[in-house]
Amino acid sequence: MLAGSSSLTPPRRAVRITRPEPPGATSKAVRTARVGGAEIVIYDEIGAFGILAKAFLDELKARSLYEPSLVVVVADHGEAFFEHGKVLHSTVHREVLEVPLLVRWPGGRHGGERRTTPSGAVDLAPTLLAAAGIEAPDLPGTPLRARPRERPVFSGVTSKSIVVGKVHAIFDVRTGEGELYHLGRDPRERNDLAAAHPHAIGVPVPGGALRIHEPDATGTGELVYRGPNVMLGYATNAADLALGLSGRRTRSKRVA
Repeated sequence: MLAGSSSLTPPRRAVRITRPEPPGATSKAVRTARVGGAEIVIYDEIGAFGILAKAFLDELKARSLYEPSLVVVVADHGEAFFEHGKVLHSTVHREVLEVPLLVRWPGGRHGGERRTTPSGAVDLAPTLLAAAGIEAPDLPGTPLRARPRERPVFSGVTSKSIVVGKVHAIFDVRTGEGELYHLGRDPRERNDLAAAHPHAIGVPVPGGALRIHEPDATGTGELVYRGPNVMLGYATNAADLALGLSGRRTRSKRVA
């Protein structure tokens, strides 16, 4: 949360508010029920969040910080409940990737606006810095209000995910298996186009290119992607974050 004058000109103040947990704000079990002879425990984490969020916003108002503040509500991941055979967040399908992202701009500007351009957590830091008038050209991501619709959204660890417009591709690095969905025609991701078209390799994301590495006499070889949006891994320290763009090519380990 960033707070400061409504003119959005530096300097800015970052405010952290801590206070005792309000009554009723608990994510612990709130009741039990019996289903099919089994006892299940029911949690109310959503209700607890509502109580905590109200207490936080009330505190901002009490300190006269609400109107000039930029407040963001976001989650780290969703939860799977066997939509694709898995539970919790062990998949990179829509039920896990899509989370709420609510932005309350200073003074209530853009109130009620709904944006459908895909975005990722990597866009949050540039958004907050841009709102504070701070330039950060070396950061990955794009301020939310300036994000092009065609720019890819990457996610995943052992399973990699990329969303470009209405297309969602998934690749499991452990098994070498891939999935492909058209979110416009198949929002629940039930029709795997990769399974229906096993010989298709698709097209590169905007700004990238595909080629065959060292093809044999039949023209078969490893598929290599080259472009500005290569995923190389995770930063583990400040020095990693300072590296900037360090690679523009990745080998897919897939034969084409």
